[in-house]
Amino acid sequence: MALSYIPNTVFDAMYDALSRSNNANNLSRKRVRINNEGNPDPKRLCTTTTTSERYLVSQDNQLPEELQRAMNSKGIKVLSAFTKLLSKVDIKSEAQRTQYSNKLQLFFINIVDTKVKDTGFFTGMIHAQNKIKTFFSFSDKHIVQLAKIKPMKPLSSIYHQLGLPNISELERFNNLLSLPQMQENGKLSLPILRSLSSICNGRGLPDELEMVRFFNLLKQPQMKEDGRLSLPRLKSLSSMFTKCGLPDEVDMTCFLELLELPQMQEYGRLSLPRLKSLSSIYHGRGLPDEAEMTSFFELIKLLKRKEDDRLSLPQFKSLSSIFSGHGMPDDVAIKLFNKLLKLPQLQEGGTLNLPLLKSLSSIYHSCGLPDETAMVRFIKLLELPQLQESGTLSLPRFKPLSSMFNGRGLPDETAMTRFNDLLELPQMQEGGKLNLPLFTSLSSLFNGRGLPDEVEMVRFIKLLELPQLQVGGRLSLPLFKSLSSIFSGHGLPDEVTMMRFIELLKLPQLQEGGRLSLPLLKSLSSIFHGRGLPDEAAMSGFIKLLELPQLQENGRLSLPLFKSLSSIFHGRGLPGEAAMTRFIELLELPQLHDGGRLNLPRLKSLSSILWGRGLHDGAAMTRFIELLQMPQLQEDGRLSLPLLKSLSSILSQRGLPNEAEMRGFIKLLELPQLQEGGALNLPLLKSFSSIFCGRGLPDETAMRRFIELLELPQLHEDGRLNLPLFKFLSSIFHGRGLPDEATMTRIIELLKLPQLQEGGRLNLPLYRLLLVKVMSRPDKADGWFCLLENPELKQNGRFHLLRLACVFAIFSLPPTEDEVAKLLSLLSIDGKPD
Repeated sequence: MALSYIPNTVFDAMYDALSRSNNANNLSRKRVRINNEGNPDPKRLCTTTTTSERYLVSQDNQLPEELQRAMNSKGIKVLSAFTKLLSKVDIKSEAQRTQYSNKLQLFFINIVDTKVKDTGFFTGMIHAQNKIKTFFSFSDKHIVQLAKIKPMKPLSSIYHQLGLPNISELERFNNLLSLPQMQENGKLSLPILRSLSSICNGRGLPDELEMVRFFNLLKQPQMKEDGRLSLPRLKSLSSMFTKCGLPDEVDMTCFLELLELPQMQEYGRLSLPRLKSLSSIYHGRGLPDEAEMTSFFELIKLLKRKEDDRLSLPQFKSLSSIFSGHGMPDDVAIKLFNKLLKLPQLQEGGTLNLPLLKSLSSIYHSCGLPDETAMVRFIKLLELPQLQESGTLSLPRFKPLSSMFNGRGLPDETAMTRFNDLLELPQMQEGGKLNLPLFTSLSSLFNGRGLPDEVEMVRFIKLLELPQLQVGGRLSLPLFKSLSSIFSGHGLPDEVTMMRFIELLKLPQLQEGGRLSLPLLKSLSSIFHGRGLPDEAAMSGFIKLLELPQLQENGRLSLPLFKSLSSIFHGRGLPGEAAMTRFIELLELPQLHDGGRLNLPRLKSLSSILWGRGLHDGAAMTRFIELLQMPQLQEDGRLSLPLLKSLSSILSQRGLPNEAEMRGFIKLLELPQLQEGGALNLPLLKSFSSIFCGRGLPDETAMRRFIELLELPQLHEDGRLNLPLFKFLSSIFHGRGLPDEATMTRIIELLKLPQLQEGGRLNLPLYRLLLVKVMSRPDKADGWFCLLENPELKQNGRFHLLRLACVFAIFSLPPTEDEVAKLLSLLSIDGKPD
């Protein structure tokens, strides 16, 4: 059951508060616990209560009203582990119950980390009765200090199952966050903190000596790339040492030596794919010994492609996924893997079908290789008629199966029989074939849970036949998708929940023109994505929300407005009272209005920044208002929409910038290199925001590299920056950040090639084709350059771009002249060069 909040009387015009008398009236009933799937817990069915007994959760598994309200004001989902933990707490008196509830309420209402979406972080640290009792003994001041920790997830990881830290440990943790070595460009480096928390998961904070060793390791040249700490290298280290504690000096030395091994290099640099695969295989196991490293290098040789002697990364990734956390496979396992790669059922057109291999590695993620018996079952599975299309295995049909069994291994024969029956259900067919969208929705419900059992399948069939899910006599897939989004990963809802879902579909507020409004249902399913169905109190709140005057336009609910709200609260449940007050205040900001009406594009830009993060606290909202009022964001006395869009692109889904980031953004807007004619060059800013889309504002080092890029003579024409060329570069690096120095060197080399000049100007389409190819195989750059001398690729003295594009698309390595001639004879390409 989804546990959502009940807003209080300040919002009486919007919400109804629950009556405490309901709980009091029910004290004499059977106390039934609900398990994770929404079904009664068999161990609890016979438990009865008397009027003298008191609990922190009610008989219908609800939290105390004020506590539930605090949760929802922060958009924190209550997981079943949390209610289960509270149900075990012994309560001696009503006063004690109130005291415990108030302590919890105080903690959750003061949470400042907006990335906290559920109670998992709390039960991760406090998993037993003695730990929760320690929490209840903390002073109010201590509890508030704990709640104000940001970020919360690393703290929860370090103190996993150890309980919340006491005052002295909390002080040490805060001191750690403020250490200069933990900072980057004036703010806390989250990658370093995450790596540290992964290594120290469940072990508590490391001591000072260990931290000195750790910081010394980060300074080593082997841990750096282009003069900066290499995050992929740091992640690989933390993956290997997850839950192991910080490595000692011997292990640190071994890790640095490992990074310099010739077998770990490719094109003169450390091969990150090799390092990632090795760290996946040894996840949480520490460093491999010499014998294991020898086996690893033998494995690399084994997985090299015959045609170009390069490591096949898809095969290597699949192997490392299967053996994640298992250590190196032995000789028997490697032979089995080789057999697997040669299975006829995994081939297509004479080569290994990589998407199929990925689906198999998804099923066996961290499970190790299947034995021969399981492989026989897997082959039978691949040959099922229901999974074939036009005589070959259909990947879209196979993917939902791999989603259901992700990380669970292959289903046994009994489960496979049930899977066959499922595929043959009349309700799963359309036009005599398996209905793929329906099958995909089912796999979303059971993602990582395995196949539904017989009872669940009966419920599933009933669900498909519900009149409320039919449109024009057929099942409405958009309706069913909304349902599967709400229950994603939860399994099928029980009958009581389904009855509530049917009642939800009948709500007058969800109807439009006498029919259910799909856009409204989609917005609701976005808010409750993966949380299960809202309870009655939350639905009451939802109805009141739909009737808010601020969400109406011309007497009707404004769908664009409601979409912005659902985007901000995606997966967080209904906003609480305080959050809704802030949302209403937001809608009334003069900076978001234009001509006396709310400017929807401006609101969309804001909702893009806050997607899935809920509304920030008052201090953050004040900062946001200050941001909108900045002179640098104004144009002709009004907020500039293009400028706001660029900012929202950079900060997409990252939340509002802090003060340091805003100062950086202002500096960016004032860069001389971004000005033209005394005003900010918007096309140039757009290219910049494209490069940093969703990555947050660049640090000072990245800004220096960006300025260097803008000043490259090769990017200028007639003394001015060549905008079409720069736009092309920004499209290649969209959302990837600035290219590193090696890539920049290749970009410049290409710009200098005489073959790319035409009439004294750069042939941009030709440059685009060649750059993409050279970036994919920098070691073969000279071969691609030589290709430009081939007369077959020219016509009337100009490059034939279509021929070049075909050659680049067909050949992964630079082809010989004979190979080019043969390809062109097969394609019979002619026509104009452009």
